[in-house]
Amino acid sequence: LTPVKVGVAHGQIGQLGLHVGREAGGRGLAGLGQAVGGLAQGLGQIDPLKPQLRQGAVRAVEGVPLRAQGVAVGDRLVGSKGADKATLLMSANRGETLAPLHRIASGGELSRLMLAVKRMIAARDPVLTYIFDEVDTGVGGATAEAIGRKLKAVSGDRQALCITHLPQIAALGDHHLLVAKTHTADRTHSTVEPLDEAGRVAELARMLGGAQITETTKANAAELLELGAEG
Repeated sequence: LTPVKVGVAHGQIGQLGLHVGREAGGRGLAGLGQAVGGLAQGLGQIDPLKPQLRQGAVRAVEGVPLRAQGVAVGDRLVGSKGADKATLLMSANRGETLAPLHRIASGGELSRLMLAVKRMIAARDPVLTYIFDEVDTGVGGATAEAIGRKLKAVSGDRQALCITHLPQIAALGDHHLLVAKTHTADRTHSTVEPLDEAGRVAELARMLGGAQITETTKANAAELLELGAEG
């Protein structure tokens, strides 16, 4: 069965559908049953072509070498995502040459790069929730605050969940969940606790000062939380 014949048959069915539509529109609901019956009869005419279509599809792929990653067409490998492959290059530091992203980027750098991309496409991305882990690896101070503000900007369009150990980032969140581990005789359990404002101050103070929490540390934590709320 040649493509031309298939196209002609398809065109005939399309013309029949148009004809049925006109008849039904002209005669109203009374003629709708007859029009549908005529369409069913026309569709039945294409049934004998189905075995030939199947055979033609089999012949179309015969002789095409298959590989694990796709189908070889000439000297190109075509997979489920097309024939082209793109390599992302980056330079993590000024003065360094570009290199493949997957070879040189750390986990934290990959997370921060993803944050930058998501920040740009958040308004059009169909994904409703972003989860960022290790986005604060290897940074601190003003850089951590800048990352936190980008996370906050992303959360204006989508829900953003961030696992962080830095108080500069935690203070910028709209909500704060404390994840902790407890141990029994033979098991480890994880708990997630939503914090109120007082709990957030206490946790930020712990993140700032460690085991020894002073009134000064609590005051710094409260100020950090207040600055985060101001945006």
